[in-house]
Amino acid sequence: MCGIIADLAHGTRVELPDFAPQTRSRLAELLPAFGTPQNPLDTTGVIVDQPGLLGACIDAVAAEGGYDALLIGSDPPRDPGPNPALTERRIAGLAEALRRAPVFSALAGSSGDPSPYSRELMRRNDLHFAGGLTMAVWALHHAIGYGRARAGAAARRGRPAPAGGRRPPPIAEAWSGVVPELDAKRLLAEYGIHAPVERLATGAEEAAAAAVEIGFPVVVKVQSPDLAHRSDVGGVRVGLRSADEVRAAGEGVLASVREHRPDARVTGLLVARHVEPVVELIAGVKVDEVFGPVVVAGAGGIFVEVLGDVALRLPPLDQEEAAAMLDELRVAPLLHGARGRPPADVEAAASVLVRLGELALDLGPRLRELDVNPLLVLPEGLGALAADALVVLKEERS
Repeated sequence: MCGIIADLAHGTRVELPDFAPQTRSRLAELLPAFGTPQNPLDTTGVIVDQPGLLGACIDAVAAEGGYDALLIGSDPPRDPGPNPALTERRIAGLAEALRRAPVFSALAGSSGDPSPYSRELMRRNDLHFAGGLTMAVWALHHAIGYGRARAGAAARRGRPAPAGGRRPPPIAEAWSGVVPELDAKRLLAEYGIHAPVERLATGAEEAAAAAVEIGFPVVVKVQSPDLAHRSDVGGVRVGLRSADEVRAAGEGVLASVREHRPDARVTGLLVARHVEPVVELIAGVKVDEVFGPVVVAGAGGIFVEVLGDVALRLPPLDQEEAAAMLDELRVAPLLHGARGRPPADVEAAASVLVRLGELALDLGPRLRELDVNPLLVLPEGLGALAADALVVLKEERS
C-alpha cells in the first residue's frame, strides 16, 4: 500500500516529505523491530493485536507540525472477527486520533464495497473511507489545486481595477467575425505580444520580393477573413529558402484555396520569417458559458489535438500563476532544457498568458475565440512570438 501511494503521488501536487529525526525516533519506539519509520509509513500488521498503535502513529506524525494533510490507508473490517471488542477498539482509536489531528485527514480503503458491518461501524464512529487509493490521492491532488486557485483568485480580486474601467481596444471596434491575421496581430501587439517579421503581399511575385527583404527561410500563408484554419485547405507553406520556392509556394497556396474553398475571399499572402523555437505552445482564450473567458495553455503546433496537453485558468492572471500553468503541462520539461535542448524563455511565455487574460477581460462579451498557435517560445532571454493568431469577435450591438 505504501508503494502504491508513493507511485500514485508521483507527478501530482501531493508531496511526501520524510519525517523529521525526532518523529522517526518516536515512531521507532512505537513500531515493532521490523517496522521502518518512513513516509509513507507502514504501521505493520501488529495493529491487529495492538488496537492503539495506528492512533499513536497518527499522533506522532501530527505532532511534528510540518504536514498539511494526513492520508491513512486502512481497510475497514468486514466482520467483527474472533475478538469483536478488539476490532471495535481499533476503529474507535483511529476515529479519536483523526479528531485530535490538527490538519485535514482522510481515510482510504483498498478493498471493494464495505459490508453491512463495515458501514455500521463507520457510521457509529463518524468515519468515511474513500473508495480506493487512486481516488484518495487524486482527490487530494485536486483539493490542493482548488485551494491554490481560490487563494490566487482572492489575491487578484484585491488589486485595484484598471483606471477608467475596462474598454475594448479601438482596433477591435472595426471588426466582427474572424479578424484578419494582420489585424489580429496588431491587436496582440497592443498588449505586448509580438509576431515574427512579416509582410503582406498581393500575389506570388510580390511575396517572393517580400521574402528577399525579410531574409530566408520564410513562411507563406494565405490571408482570408473566411478561413479560420488555413492549413485545412492547404493555405500554409513553411521552410521556404529561395525566391523561386516562395513564388511557387504562393501560387500553390492560392490554387489550393481556390480548389477547396472557392467561396473564400482572399486578400493576399502573408510572408513571415521562419523562426525555430525551443518549444511550440498554444496560448489562447476559450469562452465558457458558465465561467466566461478561460485562459488556455498547452502543447502547440501540430500536437494540439494529438496530445490534448492543456492547463486552464480564469483571468486575471499574475506571472506566478501563468508560470504554474506552464509547469503543469506534460511538455514542461522541454521548456526547462530537457534532452540537451536549451532552456526556453518561460518568463516570456508566462507573460503572454497574463496579457491574453487582460485582453480577454477588455474585450468582454465581444470575444468568441482567441488562439495563438503556435506560440514560438525562444531560448531563455529571447522572448516568445505569435506565429499565428486567430481572433473571432461577436458583432458589437449598440
